[in-house]
Amino acid sequence: MKNELHIAAGSNQVVTIKLHSDEVINGVAEVSTDPERAKVRTTKGPVWIPYKDIENIHRIAQILH
Repeated sequence: MKNELHIAAGSNQVVTIKLHSDEVINGVAEVSTDPERAKVRTTKGPVWIPYKDIENIHRIAQILH
């Protein structure tokens, strides 16, 4: 899971994160300096998400022509 977010942050990819509470967060993954939480830039600003709360992560890759 952390690896997926690290890859997404390095590629400036959009992620969709589903939490155990069924909440869904969409945004751009950013490098987190906190070993316990992921950082995602949403339209409302940065959000810090505890890794233990994450159920699933989807990365959205852009295909350039």
